[in-house]
Amino acid sequence: MKIGLTAETAIHLPKELLKKYKIKTVPFTIILGEESGFDGDITPDDIFAFVEKTGGLPKTSAVNEYQFKQLFKEVLVDHDEVIHFSISSKLSSAYENALKAAEHFKGKVHV
Repeated sequence: MKIGLTAETAIHLPKELLKKYKIKTVPFTIILGEESGFDGDITPDDIFAFVEKTGGLPKTSAVNEYQFKQLFKEVLVDHDEVIHFSISSKLSSAYENALKAAEHFKGKVHV
């Protein structure tokens, strides 16, 4: 049985670990005022510049159910099952969204 591993970028797994175990990630959205982008595309320098310029704080938007479905579908092309590592349900709705998406894959995705 071939098992694929997935995670959200918000759990900040080390790059070495992602590469070693071929963990596929899905990014949170970072919102800087009127602009937004994916975690990884928006850098810490971008965030610091935003805070310095505006005095405001960045916001995030959790990965939604559709994004998780797409991720799991993509990984299941080459794998029999998926194990997904998620941020705590106390910190984000991403965990619940991952669970909802996993239901569409009839026991093949484990969150």
